[in-house]
Amino acid sequence: MLIDASVYKLTEDTIRSLNLIRTNWNNDVSGQIVAVASRVEALVDRFIDLLVSESQVDSTPLGRALLKENNGAFHQSWPARNAVLKNGFDVQLASMPMWADMDLVIDIRNAIVHGDGNLTDRQAKDIASLINMRKRVAKVLHSEIQGRVVRLSPESGSLSAEIGVKFVLAADAAVSSVRPALDP
Repeated sequence: MLIDASVYKLTEDTIRSLNLIRTNWNNDVSGQIVAVASRVEALVDRFIDLLVSESQVDSTPLGRALLKENNGAFHQSWPARNAVLKNGFDVQLASMPMWADMDLVIDIRNAIVHGDGNLTDRQAKDIASLINMRKRVAKVLHSEIQGRVVRLSPESGSLSAEIGVKFVLAADAAVSSVRPALDP
């Protein structure tokens, strides 16, 4: 895959990583999904750090105090990441078309990591969301949810890596579009 020269080096490195995960981890589908979600999360965290740094919010005592108190919170969850990007920089990752697929990969990663391959109590408590997740897992990852057990297809890891690549390219474009506005 050729990588467009306009993407950030951070994004390029992430895409290369995702492609290695897609092609070299075929015997560990769960590991692929966990690694994909983790790489995407790490890139978004670095984008947040980049935007915060370039915003010069730390140039005042109040800004420094707020960052000291809240900076770690920006990276604690996807809702927190999406909120700081949207409210602080008008970067709306959760509104992008490919967010739904990336969010699904993150949900499956959470089932793997926190539920040992089963949906967590939080994931299984809302029946309407569970039904929707089952449909999306079948459509997007060619896999199944049986009861609370996630049954991954052999290609679901590669599919998750492809989703990750599309998402990071879109995130890169969204971050690129706001960076000139940060110039003093």
